[in-house]
Amino acid sequence: MKEAPRVYSYLRFSDPKQAQGSSIARQAESAARWAQARGFVLDTSLTLHDKGLSAYHQRNVKKGALGTFLRAVEDGRVPAGSVLIVESLDRLSRAEPIIAQNLLTSIVMSGITVVTTGESSVEYNRETVKKNPGILFMALGAALRAHEESSTKAARVKEAIRIKAAAWLDGRYRGKVAPGADPSWISYDKVRGFELIPEVAKAVRKVLAYYRGGYGAMRALERVSTEGGCVPPGLSNESRVNQLLRQRTLIGVRTITLDGETIELQGYYPPLLTEVEFADLQYQADQRGRRPAKGELPSVITGLRVTYCGYCGASMSAQNMREGIRSDGRGYKAQRRILCSGVQRLPKCEHASCSVVPIERALLRYCSDQYKLDDLFVEREFSPVEGELALARKRVAKLKTQLGRVTEALLSASDTAPATFVKAAHELEGKIDAEKRTIAKLEHESGSLHASVRSTAEDWQSICDGVEHLNYDSRVKARKLVAETFERIDVYMHGIHGDDKKIIRLRVKSKAGVVRELDIDRNTGELIDGNELTVGAIETARKPSRSPRRVPTVR
Repeated sequence: MKEAPRVYSYLRFSDPKQAQGSSIARQAESAARWAQARGFVLDTSLTLHDKGLSAYHQRNVKKGALGTFLRAVEDGRVPAGSVLIVESLDRLSRAEPIIAQNLLTSIVMSGITVVTTGESSVEYNRETVKKNPGILFMALGAALRAHEESSTKAARVKEAIRIKAAAWLDGRYRGKVAPGADPSWISYDKVRGFELIPEVAKAVRKVLAYYRGGYGAMRALERVSTEGGCVPPGLSNESRVNQLLRQRTLIGVRTITLDGETIELQGYYPPLLTEVEFADLQYQADQRGRRPAKGELPSVITGLRVTYCGYCGASMSAQNMREGIRSDGRGYKAQRRILCSGVQRLPKCEHASCSVVPIERALLRYCSDQYKLDDLFVEREFSPVEGELALARKRVAKLKTQLGRVTEALLSASDTAPATFVKAAHELEGKIDAEKRTIAKLEHESGSLHASVRSTAEDWQSICDGVEHLNYDSRVKARKLVAETFERIDVYMHGIHGDDKKIIRLRVKSKAGVVRELDIDRNTGELIDGNELTVGAIETARKPSRSPRRVPTVR
């Protein structure tokens, strides 16, 4: 006896509001009626419901249940000979006719029978198509109608959005401009408009505050959760938090993209952050090529892409050798070391590691002195960041001039514009966009730099004891301050010539381009006689002694 085929029902609608109507019930009932009339039983092992997913943009294939079904067919979990019931072919696809036709063909060629149960009940499989090829023309006609309907509707919706957006920008309208979900911390009332949801807004602010304070995305979420606050809806993992960081909805801006055109509606939402806070957030996010604080004992100076071996130029990493706390509450000196990665490559660096405790102590105490901290940011005509910013702006101006000339040539072309002109215009536009992204990044860095420099000495002072006593929060704050203050830290573990058993030398370069060298007592972390070498003295200090020990070339 031939085994009855497996029968699956696929239900879809694109507008979530249809969930409140009869659409889902109507589709389910017609599928059940078709199966019952033939003595078949619907297989419910695969839930094939796409509620609120568009078939025009193929979201039901890319993200929805239909895509899951197609993968199950490919994997053999849905055997050949099975039946897929839909109300009409436009439930499967409203994409371009050639795409819709290809989708139907691929399902049929996999051995699946597609059945429509709407106004005209048709079975599409290899046998029925072979007997009656005309049903393929019916399918193509259905695809043409479905796509045209959706395309016309989409054009009308886009035009309505443009009109509302223009009215918003002119101040003539203050309702919703475009469909789509609003941020999780925002609610909408037809009378009062958009409002912050106090509890959710507070939780999001806390997550962002911890992130700006140096915490990783998940650590920030965990911290808010353990403090008893609600976990903001939609912020369940690191990826979601990283997406949130870039959203201009945080400062109340709604961004709408229509056919490649971007429209920004300032003040559309109540802002969650100020412009300054958002600029600082972007700066912090841009720095996250540097690793966020990890583990229960965050490193203060490594993992930030600023600390290097002074002898070989290799990056340095943290190395924890011993666990435990001393009787005075501080960590063992041998417990926390700094390791040169140059020992793991050829030729090997001769200086493997040293205790990081005196280095941390010296840096924190040095920067806790307002006079010394100010000296690291001595006023200059241009800081390196400001210099790069000026050059980037100059490049944009030059590119815009070139684009203007190409545009004039295009407009003056008598007939069809030469393809080379069009290509050149697109290339120039791409370069301008890239330079604008660079400018935005540098502006965030410059703004953050100027906002924080004059007020950090007290911050450094407040965390000194906490860093030595291995307090997690203090070490995270110290890590953030190091990242904000220093562009580079070179560590000479055995003095400038590599043969000193009492001194560690640091060569530090601030974000403002100021270079200082510090000699540190290896045991206490104190500056040797308060020694501070300026740039001029550095070269003198590097002159070899009469009987120098061989060390690798200093980079």
